[in-house]
Amino acid sequence: INWLLGILNIMDTYAAGTIIFGYPPASLPAPASLQLPSPAASSLAQIAWFSAHNFRYFSQLAALRLAYFLGFPKPWHSVKHLVWSLSTLPATYWLAARGVGRRLVALPVRTYLATCLLLQMLVIMLTFEDWDVRFSGPLIPYWLLLAALGAQPFLRRWGRRPAAGPRPQSAL
Repeated sequence: INWLLGILNIMDTYAAGTIIFGYPPASLPAPASLQLPSPAASSLAQIAWFSAHNFRYFSQLAALRLAYFLGFPKPWHSVKHLVWSLSTLPATYWLAARGVGRRLVALPVRTYLATCLLLQMLVIMLTFEDWDVRFSGPLIPYWLLLAALGAQPFLRRWGRRPAAGPRPQSAL
């Protein structure tokens, strides 16, 4: 991982406040008191040092990256796209969280799906979000599988509702 992180100077993205790679307008201004680690340290050691010495800035950067990753609020998307995302994603995430706890599917399967999602979120928080769906697109099936598990109780109740037949007319 140090070799992979060494290809991209991760501290340059931290100092620049990069949230979405290749899109400078969506960046967090760095504080004047920003402290950078020694370039001689490994990439993981640099990240650990940077987060410890710039905790508030690092936390803000990680939170914004996660928000862009989970919310898809790309500035170049249409208003319809943004409204659609805001209206569907919270329900999908809520159902997926419920799906993790459903015992309908074996624990290793649910653990695997949730772990993949959490690891990708961690990677995004430590690196940056991409301008397209390169990092989130492959995870859509994971979200949908967990959301389907979370929706099972509602769908079963809805399926058991009695069919609406003709109503008796009133004697009045």
